[in-house]
Amino acid sequence: MRLLAGLAALLAGCDAASDTADTSADAGAACAVFEGSGDLYVAATCPAASADGSRARPFATLADALRAAASGDTVLVAAGDYAGDVEVTLAELTLVGAGADATRLSGTLRFQGDVRGRVGNLSLVGAVGVGLQARGGAQVTAEAVRVSGVALDAAGHFGYGVAAFEGGGIILQNMEIDGCAGPGVVVSGGQLRLEGSRVHDNAGGGVRVEAATGPSRVVGNTLENNAVLGLGVFSSRVEALGNRIVGTRAVEGGFGDGVVGARLVGGASDAPAELRLGEACDADCDSVSNTISGSARAGIVVDDSTAIILQNHVIENPRAGIWVQAGAQRVRVEANEIARNGVVGVGLTGGSSGIILQNHVVDTRSGEISSGGQTAEVGDGVAVLDGSSGELGGGEITGSFRAGIVLDAPGRVEISPLDLDDGPQGIILQNAPAPEVVELPEALAARLEMPAVALPVDSAALGLSLGE
Repeated sequence: MRLLAGLAALLAGCDAASDTADTSADAGAACAVFEGSGDLYVAATCPAASADGSRARPFATLADALRAAASGDTVLVAAGDYAGDVEVTLAELTLVGAGADATRLSGTLRFQGDVRGRVGNLSLVGAVGVGLQARGGAQVTAEAVRVSGVALDAAGHFGYGVAAFEGGGIILQNMEIDGCAGPGVVVSGGQLRLEGSRVHDNAGGGVRVEAATGPSRVVGNTLENNAVLGLGVFSSRVEALGNRIVGTRAVEGGFGDGVVGARLVGGASDAPAELRLGEACDADCDSVSNTISGSARAGIVVDDSTAIILQNHVIENPRAGIWVQAGAQRVRVEANEIARNGVVGVGLTGGSSGIILQNHVVDTRSGEISSGGQTAEVGDGVAVLDGSSGELGGGEITGSFRAGIVLDAPGRVEISPLDLDDGPQGIILQNAPAPEVVELPEALAARLEMPAVALPVDSAALGLSLGE
């Protein structure tokens, strides 16, 4: 945070004059107004013939400034357009523009090696491969930077707005990252702190964290209208608080999930993801509660990983609100609003286990699934399928299209008192050897049904494949 405070002071604090560069004959036309003071100055409108990087004779390009810079320098970059990739290898460097709408870089800004970089008040537009990159241990703080329209490279790869690789770390605050051909933010073998930013309309996802070298935080952001996934956590520890993850779009192969936590298959790590969404709160819960809504498929998917999902709003996702699969264990789903999702509000399948307490699972809507060559309309509040086990209690399950609770070939299920409305069906148990696999309070026992003809619930049809 001291880095960001220093950057803010630099942007706000003008020295003796916020003045114009020298306009004498050898300096050419008027160059720029520089706010604040730096060690070196760059202005695209100035000729380079007599430039020395001073306020009076700024360099015309960032490349010129970096050749002259020493570690610890601050480079002020005036309004204008600057083309070409820029690589920073100095131990410490700060780059400050005149505003994201004014100072525009069209190449990749790369921090490489054991360096500390700070970037603020500029935009990176139309780069190829990666917009802003920290690699090989570089630690970068960026504030008030827009990264937009990053294209795939010549081999058809990357297209990342911001990326940290090989031990790189990035702190991103008040950013806008949009229109990239790949994910807006990618961390692979590094660390991330993303705060107060908008990541939207990226074709490869919003934020993807994989094989992270330490815990990462995603706090107070809007991840909107990204394709594939809003937030993806693969073999990493991530805490996400106070985010809006909305409108995640599908791609041709399917997907389109708001949040995904899963093992990284065939990557640098095969550890389970550790995902924390939200936290307990008594007041001002908007600052910690995530809203995950309008996904093309599921709101939250946990695949062979662990998660704590606490006091969030999971709303209007057509294939599931929260879906836990592939042996994920002890996933805790507590005190959430899970409303108007399709097919199932909360589902456990594939031998997974969950603790589902004090949630408001309301108005689960119908969705079509295929079962044995037939289609059926399904809309269940909570489903425990395919050898999965769970503890369920408290809160309410109301307004489901079909059944409040469906148990299809479950493991052990314990249900404690909860508010279960008088919908079409209450609690359905099927494909189980005996009703003793379910522990029920007396008040709910009368709602248990074991139909002679099993209702169509196909866990394979409901299961959500993950393509990485």
